[in-house]
Amino acid sequence: REDSTLMRAAQYRLTLPAGNCKIDWSQEATSIYNKIRGLNPFPSAWTNLHNGDQKTTAKIFDCELELTAHNEATGKITQTKTQLWIYVKNGIIKVNEIQLENKKRLTVKALLNGYQFHNNSIMV
Repeated sequence: REDSTLMRAAQYRLTLPAGNCKIDWSQEATSIYNKIRGLNPFPSAWTNLHNGDQKTTAKIFDCELELTAHNEATGKITQTKTQLWIYVKNGIIKVNEIQLENKKRLTVKALLNGYQFHNNSIMV
């Protein structure tokens, strides 16, 4: 009987349209942070990434939130050798885990070992 209950529960999996999982970078920092946390690990929050002339999608799985004032454009990406930040309204999202289109899910530190974000990179 326990097996049949589990099987019935598995049939009622929550499905969300892809549009509901897209990150809207014009929202408040707390809303973006909560969306990423709430959609991790499945179906995952995703965004469009413009890195120089390259346009692709990316899924963000884990992040941290820093509420702070800044003068950067919304969606602007900055990086160090081991960290990746996205500027949003009222704060900064520090990305810890990301998956670029057709690539493996990686920590930001692992991604930045072989991937370079341009100075004009932005999440849209």
